[in-house]
Amino acid sequence: MYNKASVVFLAAVFLCANSHILLAQSDVAAGDRRIKAQVNKLGAGSKVTVTLKDGTKVRGSISQILDDSFDVTLERQTQSSIISYRDVQDVRRRGWSSAAKVGLGIGLGVGAIVVVLGVMLASVDL
Repeated sequence: MYNKASVVFLAAVFLCANSHILLAQSDVAAGDRRIKAQVNKLGAGSKVTVTLKDGTKVRGSISQILDDSFDVTLERQTQSSIISYRDVQDVRRRGWSSAAKVGLGIGLGVGAIVVVLGVMLASVDL
């Protein structure tokens, strides 16, 4: 009696442990796919800041995109660093986004118009 019950209990424990390991592996694979998609979206030549899982940051530009890793040419250097998707926590483009650049241009244009109108109104005698 105890023998059958202990076998069933151990089988259930191993089944649950195995499913937990499989879920953890699928989470890692999903993270790798997410990072790979980000790197492919940015494209080669993009200036990026790569945050690794150990907390270090690598700044440079993407020089080559491979199946399981990508190369980043470090700032102010000619050497490149091969970074595996597995080691990456986050990839961010450096610099201003296109929307921020457009917003700055519109803001400067509106500011110039306000200044010109203010000068024109100040020079008119009432």
